[in-house]
Amino acid sequence: MNTQTIESLIATLAAKYTLGFCPKEDAIYLDWVNNFISFDKFCESNMMESAFATSLIDRARIARNEYAETIKSFELMDAQALWLCSAIDANPADCTEERYDYYGLTVYTVDGAEYACGTDSEADDAWDQSLESYIDDCIMPEIKDENLRNYFDCEKWKRDAKHDGRGHSLASYDGDEIELGDGFVAFRIN
Repeated sequence: MNTQTIESLIATLAAKYTLGFCPKEDAIYLDWVNNFISFDKFCESNMMESAFATSLIDRARIARNEYAETIKSFELMDAQALWLCSAIDANPADCTEERYDYYGLTVYTVDGAEYACGTDSEADDAWDQSLESYIDDCIMPEIKDENLRNYFDCEKWKRDAKHDGRGHSLASYDGDEIELGDGFVAFRIN
């Protein structure tokens, strides 16, 4: 289970996709970022005026500004989108929320792949809807005799179908459930 906070997740993703590195330890990373951000102040306070120092200061300022802007844009994003991008190793800037849902789950497109995301309880509800839809669309039309339909036990069938897990019904791409942070789950659907 991921115990990372949303704030540290945002900082991690911003560092990875702006500064170009992915921290392994949050404490080491935060020290590095703090040192990096204050680098130009250090250079100025030590009166470093060479062309090399000026170039370093300019690069540090540009990177600091890009990093700060990236953090601001990521803070505006939905938490489950950020957790999804972290789990699938994708840049959140490439993640878009779709205008439709998947059995009540929010759908995001990342690099052409679609993922349905939600909480555990939302995923359970989607699972039930998916199984009901399968019964209505695939099983019942095949039972031609109305009297036989009365003997079909939908609840027992759903209980048996749930044996393989939610991913089997909801992740039409690969059958896998992806555990995200903060209680969210995702399913690749294309």
